[in-house]
Amino acid sequence: MFYPFYFSKNLKRIEHFLSKQSKKSILYFLYSVTNHLHDEIEQSYQYVMKKRINPSKKAVYQVVYGFSNKDLSFIKERIDFIKVPEWNSYYKTLLFIEENELEKAKATKDSIRSKKFKNLLEFELLLKENKREEAKTLLSQLISNSRGYHYYILTKRYEETFNTKEKK
Repeated sequence: MFYPFYFSKNLKRIEHFLSKQSKKSILYFLYSVTNHLHDEIEQSYQYVMKKRINPSKKAVYQVVYGFSNKDLSFIKERIDFIKVPEWNSYYKTLLFIEENELEKAKATKDSIRSKKFKNLLEFELLLKENKREEAKTLLSQLISNSRGYHYYILTKRYEETFNTKEKK
């Protein structure tokens, strides 16, 4: 049932799986954010906020929502409620990048243990520093090493950033 979400490299299959989720689900919220479906983001976000979930996880969805709306003050309010240190550092680093505080972003990125998080942040830093070819190469490597939802969002990010389909 969740095979496409976790293991597939078939973009159409993953997208079909995600798009068919109930509009009242966390998966649909993530699908909406990935595809910039603003009305659906609002609707599914309201549902996610009504669910009984751990406050730290709720904060992650709030921060993701804030990034989707480019609401940096909202992100700053919610980011410290993320209790998982790796996630907190990841989102703080993204916030630093968004605010053009690249030295702070690099320092925070270096404190993160997860190679996947570090590589995603390095991609964002390269883009911010206008090193598009290096960023493109790094993102292609990340895509080739991912599956399921991560494969989907990275491929969508590639298409959005470089106005093209990912070459396999």
